[in-house]
Amino acid sequence: MKNFTCSIVKAAGIAMACWFLPSLGLASVEVNGVYYDLDEADQTAVVVANPDKYVGTVNIPGDITVDGKTYLVTAIADCAFIDNYDLEQVYMESSNLTKIGFSAFERCYSLNSVTLPEGLKFFNYEAFKDCRSLERVQLPSTLEHIGGRSFMNCVSLTKINVPESAAYLGNKWLYDCPLIVLVADSQEPLKLKEDPFEGLDKDACILSVPEGCKEAYQAAKVWKDFLIFENYDEGGTTAIESISDQSPASRQIFDLQGRRLNNASRHSIIIENGRKRIEW
Repeated sequence: MKNFTCSIVKAAGIAMACWFLPSLGLASVEVNGVYYDLDEADQTAVVVANPDKYVGTVNIPGDITVDGKTYLVTAIADCAFIDNYDLEQVYMESSNLTKIGFSAFERCYSLNSVTLPEGLKFFNYEAFKDCRSLERVQLPSTLEHIGGRSFMNCVSLTKINVPESAAYLGNKWLYDCPLIVLVADSQEPLKLKEDPFEGLDKDACILSVPEGCKEAYQAAKVWKDFLIFENYDEGGTTAIESISDQSPASRQIFDLQGRRLNNASRHSIIIENGRKRIEW
């Protein structure tokens, strides 16, 4: 049986490609609808492509048993789920799973929910590119490497976090995402030599940072370009604590720090007839 393996073609702007290569010394099996390559020596298993495509919901367990032997599930192979258009949900239960390969979930257009396990350390290039239905993703606290273009063109993605463990953010990893909230879990801003947020509208994205850390992020390269709040509450909490006005056509305007304004400007809060909205 053949297994999906990916190769990156960089020369002359040629598009990235995946193609079939024979498995080398690995046995491929199917367990509960999921396909794996087994490494007999290490007794580990890697999730690989389904010849008939994965659909609906896929559960990836922590280990599998084949012929009386237990194999730990440690990785998702390059291109394992690429172009599985009808895949909707993926649950990864394995704390042994440390790596998601290149283009593993690329163009899974219907994927709307993915549960990533603690223990995961590495996303390769374009892991979730073009997953158009993903709205929110919680990255685990163990993730160290987020590959370039990992969530590029995820056109529904509105919230994601940067784990404290993150040591590398790849180029354009959130390119063309309509992100509303980016949560920075670390009290110290990750030092960035270049801007990994190219293609993300930082002026329209709130960066939520831990309490007491706003000044550090405001002074940090790249991070300072975001609209920064401490422990931002999506329920609508701002610096404004209360408003009381009984006039029939109440319209009051504030900046995002709660200061009263005479006229609406970019990044202001308008409270009209008891309803609040943010003006970008």
